[in-house]
Amino acid sequence: MKTSLVGCAILIRMAPIPEEARYRALVESMPQLAWSTDTTGRADYFSPQWEGYSGRSAESLTNDGWLDLLYPNDRDRTAEAWRAAVAGEREYDLDYRIRHHDGEYRWFRTRGVRQEDGRWVGTCTEIHEAREVADTLKLLVEIERATRDERDPERIMATITERLGRQLGVSRCAYADVWDGESFRIQHDYVDGVPSSVGDYALSLFGPRAASLMHEGRPLVVRDVERELAAEGGETMFLAIDIRAIVCCSLVKDGRLVALMAVHQNRPRDWSSEEIGLVRLVVERSWSAIERARSERELRELNVVLESRVAERTERLQAAVRELEGFTYSVAHDLRAPVRAMVGNAKLLHEDFGDALPEEAADSLRRIERAAAKLGSLVEDLLGYARLGRREVRRERFDLSDLVGQVVAMVAEEDPRPIELLTETSLEIEADREQIRLALHNLVQNAAKYRSGPLRLRFGARDGAYYLQDNGIGIDMRYVDKIFQPFERLHRDTEYPGTGIGLANVARIVERHEGRVWAESEGPGKGSTFWFTLA
Repeated sequence: MKTSLVGCAILIRMAPIPEEARYRALVESMPQLAWSTDTTGRADYFSPQWEGYSGRSAESLTNDGWLDLLYPNDRDRTAEAWRAAVAGEREYDLDYRIRHHDGEYRWFRTRGVRQEDGRWVGTCTEIHEAREVADTLKLLVEIERATRDERDPERIMATITERLGRQLGVSRCAYADVWDGESFRIQHDYVDGVPSSVGDYALSLFGPRAASLMHEGRPLVVRDVERELAAEGGETMFLAIDIRAIVCCSLVKDGRLVALMAVHQNRPRDWSSEEIGLVRLVVERSWSAIERARSERELRELNVVLESRVAERTERLQAAVRELEGFTYSVAHDLRAPVRAMVGNAKLLHEDFGDALPEEAADSLRRIERAAAKLGSLVEDLLGYARLGRREVRRERFDLSDLVGQVVAMVAEEDPRPIELLTETSLEIEADREQIRLALHNLVQNAAKYRSGPLRLRFGARDGAYYLQDNGIGIDMRYVDKIFQPFERLHRDTEYPGTGIGLANVARIVERHEGRVWAESEGPGKGSTFWFTLA
């Protein structure tokens, strides 16, 4: 008896575990949902994990019963992928959502392998978190790329509603602007098999529940309009625009309802928490992008208006300037004859009767001569200034350095005091040669006038600007802005005679060449540097 017990124990220890039982034990210890089929491709086995996850018995899932667990929008493509795999057209590797026993759907990646006898075995591995994050990020990146450079608010609405609508596989996706807290307007929507909902609506038409949730910034989620809502709860309005299920999320800014984003289904639908969260996330992104585009459009429109006003006022100003220039030229031209008559008659009177006049009368006559001569100079300078505004700029290419040398030689003939010039060579420019000659002549003449001894000039270019530097009496920089204005002078005639037109001519010539002119000095007695640019 003892021997047989020992033998029995040995037999029990050495008895092999059947291969099928070993595989079954392995499969049932895995976290994945495992399954297998018969040779026709119909499911005949589901591991116990299926019942724990779905709350459905394994028997109820065999054959095609497992399709009832799939997310409605995933069923057709899943069945088609399975038929193609069984027919040998492709491998079975697919992502789809499976309903949990709490009613939520979660993403799984399913892979199946055909066995030698024609049966299939496979597993479903949960990838929900990774898939939701990836899908959300992908959608947000697509929206950002598609709207980043878009300047039309309506096109941004259309783009975002289409991307979100396709992502969720809904019948309609609509964005709405809200004003006065009660009315909203849908300008663009994405539709798939249902009519567009574009138009103006009152929030109250959709029932007090919807209105309350929207103002509080909470989502309205309806899985079956006919079951969950009564007529007073908005059922009538929802059904009128072919809505059987809805997720609507609002955006509240500073306590004010400003926008809505809604997705509609034309049949009852179970919405996942991730889908609801995605709508909530996109409505704010949409509002930000649309408001940015609207602000930019308003700014562009304002700029157009301002540019139009500036152009109009510029034209009026230019017309006034032309009129003033014409008047100045006309007046100066008409003054030439009487001024010449004054100068000539005063001279004749002095020559013929100067010796016979009393000293007091002779002194008055000399004053008249000087005043008439000064007036004559002023009229000639004024005519020259007026002509500048009437003369067209005729550009040609020439050597500015050479022109400076010619001008200095010309001024040296008028003023016998020594002038020394140091200039850079080969400064080629394209400008109106005669106008630039006049500007340089005025600059050199100005330097020759305001000096206390031998004049040393340096001419050159630096950083795109040209300069003429002198060793003259310098400028009090407090008054530097005045020196380019007509008739503005910093010295009395008794010190340095002149009309105050020379530097004004320089400024006008440079402006007509679309450049600018300015002066620098370290102070009185330390020389000056005049700068100018030419376009």
